[in-house]
Amino acid sequence: MKDCSQWLPTHEGIAFCAYLIWEREGHPQGCEVAHWLQAEMQLQAVCKQDAGLPVAAASVETKA
Repeated sequence: MKDCSQWLPTHEGIAFCAYLIWEREGHPQGCEVAHWLQAEMQLQAVCKQDAGLPVAAASVETKA
């Protein structure tokens, strides 16, 4: 089995990304889990892309 740990984001990385999403969305209350999951998916997609692995197009959100 292939070791995929190199493209798994860290807890700290996910937390920071989730915070940035929360900031960008105007500090809504009650969205912690949604922001966490969104951040985790975005960071996993970036890590996979950096590792040269295929990334599903729908897994990367590009909000400005």
